[in-house]
Amino acid sequence: MKYLALFVFGIALLGCNSSKNANGEDTFGNTSDPLNSAIISFEQTACYGTCPVHKLIIYSNGEAVYVASRHTELIGTFTSQFSKSEVQEIFSKANELNFYAAENEYTAPMTDLPTSILFVNDGAKSKSVRAYGEYPESITSFINYFTQIIDSKKWVKVE
Repeated sequence: MKYLALFVFGIALLGCNSSKNANGEDTFGNTSDPLNSAIISFEQTACYGTCPVHKLIIYSNGEAVYVASRHTELIGTFTSQFSKSEVQEIFSKANELNFYAAENEYTAPMTDLPTSILFVNDGAKSKSVRAYGEYPESITSFINYFTQIIDSKKWVKVE
């Protein structure tokens, strides 16, 4: 059901048109562009304990969807808008942490840990990393960075 709501909401986003966000910052313009696609995503999966289960998707027009189902402050499907500068900050952080040179997957022979899945496509480079168990500090830093982004944004619940 959650995925159906996310799909319906994604379709609804295609009809939106905005050039300024609530703070008056430039956004990514026309959201009806059929080439509009996810450029950034961050997901954390379940564990046996109280790990947050959530996913953030930022589209090329700056629209963002956050879906959280367990162990997070917000539960449900939410939307927000990212300005060009906010998205550029994420791209800069990816470069600073050498994200594009990371392995595609990090794993360890253990159970009961969440998996973090990070994806960034800045237009010139695209990288997806699946991190479980043991991974470099740079990936931990990027995970923490995304958690801070989620916590700092104003999210509007999708009814």
